[in-house]
Amino acid sequence: MHPLIKQLQEELTLLEKEIIEDVLCTLTKREKGVFMLVKVEEITFEYTAELLGLTKLSVQTYLERAE
Repeated sequence: MHPLIKQLQEELTLLEKEIIEDVLCTLTKREKGVFMLVKVEEITFEYTAELLGLTKLSVQTYLERAE
């Protein structure tokens, strides 16, 4: 697990953790991957697309679905 995520989880209440886990479970593997790279790791759309073998537009679409 990424250290930033671990730190955030330690600061959240149990209810907040449950809500986040429930929301993440509703995402597809691709949506979750894009969300984590762009929003948590703060990687650019371009580099995320390169890492995942997607177009920049696909990254944007997956991120919109995740949000």
